[in-house]
Amino acid sequence: MRTTQLENDTQLEVNKMLEGGMILISPSELNEKLDKLGYKVDKSKCFNYQNKSNEIHYAAKHVNIVHKDSEKCFSNVDSPKNKLKELQEIRRDYFVFEDGVIWEL
Repeated sequence: MRTTQLENDTQLEVNKMLEGGMILISPSELNEKLDKLGYKVDKSKCFNYQNKSNEIHYAAKHVNIVHKDSEKCFSNVDSPKNKLKELQEIRRDYFVFEDGVIWEL
């Protein structure tokens, strides 16, 4: 089976992320980490797109992380901030790669 340029570039970006020290986790591992902090992925606001803002263009998924009680996005000014440091650590240190798409946390 022949791969497309987008698939090749996406794999290059995954390799770059791993080489940079990021940790690949599964969607269920991400959900567990978020759940412990009182957050979840709001699937209704997630969408796939091509990230063309970097040197390497790749298949990406915007992932919307919301507080479970307030349903506000973690970055919303009115969202609870008591777990913001831990959320930022997840976004900095981990990524999901599923079905050929990099989840952007």
